[in-house]
Amino acid sequence: EILDSKGVHVITVSNGLDAVKSCRKNKINVILLDLKMPGLSGFDAIKQIKTICPDIPAIAQTAYAMTMNRDEAISAGFDDFLVKPFTKEQLIETILKYKKN
Repeated sequence: EILDSKGVHVITVSNGLDAVKSCRKNKINVILLDLKMPGLSGFDAIKQIKTICPDIPAIAQTAYAMTMNRDEAISAGFDDFLVKPFTKEQLIETILKYKKN
């Protein structure tokens, strides 16, 4: 609802494998992935997604807030990093900086 009000259409999946499948099947402008997901971690999912769509901006979301976690996510292929809990404003600001008109 938050993102719909900003003109962002959201596709929701429940695991890393479905995230990869969704990127193959849909035109996606920005991806928001949790680092810890069932089936395929966000780290493994983003590596596969970046081979399919190398230019897609990807934002990691996680409860792991240490600097090394951020560095590991960026090294894996994420472009940005949100630590949970994040505010509605942080979510919107982060996604909108990558949204294409």
